[in-house]
Amino acid sequence: MWYRNSKSLTSLVAGLVLTLLLPLQALAEEQMPDPAQMVEETANEIIAALQERRESMKDDPEALYAFVEDLLLPVFDVPYSTRLVLGRHGRDASPEQRRAFGEAFYRFLVRSYADGMVEYTPNDLEIRVQPVRGELNPDRTRVRTQIVRPGGSNIPVDYTLRYRDGEWRVFDVTIEGVSYVTNYRNSFDSEIRQRGLDAVIERLEERASRKADELEESLEGQSEDGE
Repeated sequence: MWYRNSKSLTSLVAGLVLTLLLPLQALAEEQMPDPAQMVEETANEIIAALQERRESMKDDPEALYAFVEDLLLPVFDVPYSTRLVLGRHGRDASPEQRRAFGEAFYRFLVRSYADGMVEYTPNDLEIRVQPVRGELNPDRTRVRTQIVRPGGSNIPVDYTLRYRDGEWRVFDVTIEGVSYVTNYRNSFDSEIRQRGLDAVIERLEERASRKADELEESLEGQSEDGE
């Protein structure tokens, strides 16, 4: 009786393991697209779209935000990235706090990217994408690129992606060796421990609003200079 129960238990465990491994096996057998090619195609699309819509966005911050969101949402794994940034504090947070933090952090990112985008013209942007070395890891694959600056040193920018639901999504960006996930996680970790998560969420919302005001002033200044 003990032997039969033990054998049944072994079969059950083996079955569970196989069940858990089946999605990974299917993922391995699936032909994953080239993430470097995806990054390059997306970068070219962004540059072309920026060149086409730049004039119409000069006096319209909301149009610029919508443009950035159109770029971020399809290729950026915002929920996963936010979870990494929140780190261990996410385990102690309520669902409402996690949602509020994610929304505030996303608004801050959109406004930060929009603010940075104002500084560049499409002619300033040339991105060189390097092929991925080694086997693709569906959980973590890095694509290395360089932003070429005329008359200046190139800027290394690495994108870390994971493969889910048939597509690659970026969850971290490393600029000149500095990971944005690690940078924000370290910054928020000390602040959450000192002030609490709700205070950090409130500060993020304030920073996002301040970014919006700064962007509006910058666009108004550019419009006046062009007159």
